[in-house]
Amino acid sequence: MVSAILAGAFGYVFGLIAVFVLMIILAIASIVSVYMIEPSEIDHDVARGLEPSAKHQNREPSGIGMLLKSRALVLFGITIFLFHFGNAAMLPLLSQSVVSRGLADPSAYTSATIIIAQGTMIPMALLAAWVAQRRGFGIVVMVALIALPIRGLIAGYWDNPWALIPVQMLDGVGAGLLGVATPGMVARILRGTGHVNLGIGGMMTMHNVGSALSPALGGYVAAHYGYANAFLVLAAVATVALLFWAVGSRMEGRAYAATA
Repeated sequence: MVSAILAGAFGYVFGLIAVFVLMIILAIASIVSVYMIEPSEIDHDVARGLEPSAKHQNREPSGIGMLLKSRALVLFGITIFLFHFGNAAMLPLLSQSVVSRGLADPSAYTSATIIIAQGTMIPMALLAAWVAQRRGFGIVVMVALIALPIRGLIAGYWDNPWALIPVQMLDGVGAGLLGVATPGMVARILRGTGHVNLGIGGMMTMHNVGSALSPALGGYVAAHYGYANAFLVLAAVATVALLFWAVGSRMEGRAYAATA
């Protein structure tokens, strides 16, 4: 959120090149921060999900085949893929739609979309943790998935720069809730196996594959049929994610509904 504010301000005053310089500086600061972590403070057995009583009983190499043995994890991974397939292209397409028509400053408008989303994401993430402790991660994931089709419909039917407020607030809802629920769900499904980190890596792979394909789909539809139809197609993909989650919940209800 802070980086978006700085990027918007510097980009507005100094031009877009200042945004790239800022990102380089922040990337270097991130590397330095990671380097300062003391390796001795990390318990790698606990970090990968082993129970204390079994910390030295499951040291076999992990592989993709292990992940595929868990039907609950596979179903959840497909849901994550579909969510990000429908979600990732919405923000850049929204910015392009407005800026290409000269309705807003590129740096300021793009920064505003990020600030609104991140500002919503923070309380949503806190709420997700609170709800998960009491009701389980399933309800958190479901609400996140419901927010995405609504976001796409608003972006598709409300052709106005001010649409960024509800659209990006819903982005914050979905990303904030799912950001907490995804590692939590993986930890619940793979608890005690010692393969939690592998499972989270698998979810991040599905996340990034969906995010990579989303702009290809959204950009193609926007170029040939207009921005409004692109948002509606992405909303349709998000609806499929919601339906797939409903099927997975029915098949793996216990694993999906367990509390944190």
